[in-house]
Amino acid sequence: FTLSAMIDLMYLLSNCNQKKWFENIDKNLPIFIISGEDDPVGNYGKGVTAVFENLKQNGANVTLKLYKNCRHEIHNDSCKDEMFADILNFIC
Repeated sequence: FTLSAMIDLMYLLSNCNQKKWFENIDKNLPIFIISGEDDPVGNYGKGVTAVFENLKQNGANVTLKLYKNCRHEIHNDSCKDEMFADILNFIC
């Protein structure tokens, strides 16, 4: 990561859990949240589930998929074929 990327990431992380952020999400924008259930970065599914619930409570068009026995880099994990198929189904 460059310093600029790290600053952007910290800005996003500090804002994406604020009530205002959830309220301002475009309700017509379909959102697909994916994560491995064993991902420590997403607090083992708890963090991404909390984001999903907050979005849903604010009327967002959101879908959540947690992949069992997968960690942070789900595109390189045992669930990668399922994950890519799910993404294709979501966008098509």
